[in-house]
Amino acid sequence: FEYPVVPRQWFMGLANDFASAAVPGVGTAFLIGNPEIYGRGVWSSVRGLSSGGGLGVVLPTPRALSPIETEVLRTVRTVRPWDLASFSSLSLTFRPWLDIRHVTGSLIFQLRQAVDWSISLTGPEKGTTSSGSSTRFTDFTARLTFYVGYRLNEAIGVGVELWEIYE
Repeated sequence: FEYPVVPRQWFMGLANDFASAAVPGVGTAFLIGNPEIYGRGVWSSVRGLSSGGGLGVVLPTPRALSPIETEVLRTVRTVRPWDLASFSSLSLTFRPWLDIRHVTGSLIFQLRQAVDWSISLTGPEKGTTSSGSSTRFTDFTARLTFYVGYRLNEAIGVGVELWEIYE
């Protein structure tokens, strides 16, 4: 859901992820993610070039996953690694991003650079940091997304996204 605070310039939004998967030999699960609130700004020119940025905050909620749900989440994470923040228990995540978009005729090109900075509110999480310690309070995930699309008409477009992820 997104609402224009200042039409065509400033927006506020609310997002929520859902995930479902069937893992052979384990089972199936449906997961509801943590809510995210965000604000974004856009600058556009009459020539089809626009740029902008925003900041989202994934709000922490308590979560106790069953072994089946944990395996389903691990499976979903292989498809979209940055979605882990939406399903983490009591982890506050900040999501700043920058966008550049160009629309020419029916073609759309977009580039997004984003970073997720997650802070565990329950103490250190298991893992190994670059310094060799076995616990960490924060986690970073950076991603670069490239989108190319084609507008079939004013309301419908089709496209492809390519991602580069750095954890």
